[in-house]
Amino acid sequence: MKNFLHSATLVIAAFFLPQAAMAQVNPNFDGRAKLAMDAFKAYSAEGQNARMGALAAAARLKANNGNDQAMINYIASYYDNRKPGEPGYWPSLSSVAWVVGKYRDKFTPTQLNNLKTKVKGLSNLVSSGTENHTLNYQVAGYLFAQHWPNETGWHGGRTSTQLMDATRANLRNIISSTAVWNYCTNWTE
Repeated sequence: MKNFLHSATLVIAAFFLPQAAMAQVNPNFDGRAKLAMDAFKAYSAEGQNARMGALAAAARLKANNGNDQAMINYIASYYDNRKPGEPGYWPSLSSVAWVVGKYRDKFTPTQLNNLKTKVKGLSNLVSSGTENHTLNYQVAGYLFAQHWPNETGWHGGRTSTQLMDATRANLRNIISSTAVWNYCTNWTE
């Protein structure tokens, strides 16, 4: 029992101390967001299947005000070498959706059309799971539908409006269940 308590204390300390230290260094949201973006810039976005590639690309684009054509090209072709409907590492969805919205003018029409074709086939834009996964899927689905508002043929035969309605309802449900009922799973995945 003593070993268990010691181990549990170490695990709890390992989880909370970095967060507490980060909050002390950067007590405001913008400061913490900058730390996270700086950390993601360090990941490789070069390999098409790099686990954090889309996050790294988004961070590098943000750091350079969208002026990084290699990262625009990376995002534009992110789904090209994947099986149809396979989104890659789960945070990639919202990273790609954010980049398309923020730096749309940096993409060529051909790149945007190719990307639209690929994301319309993604099966998990309305998926559920743990809160962090579900929020990521739903936000990405909503943003993609917002970026291409007059489309049909999204996964499941939805229109852009139907996808936005479905993801909006799902987002409200998960935020409500988390905030009102204090229901949550492991947010640190």
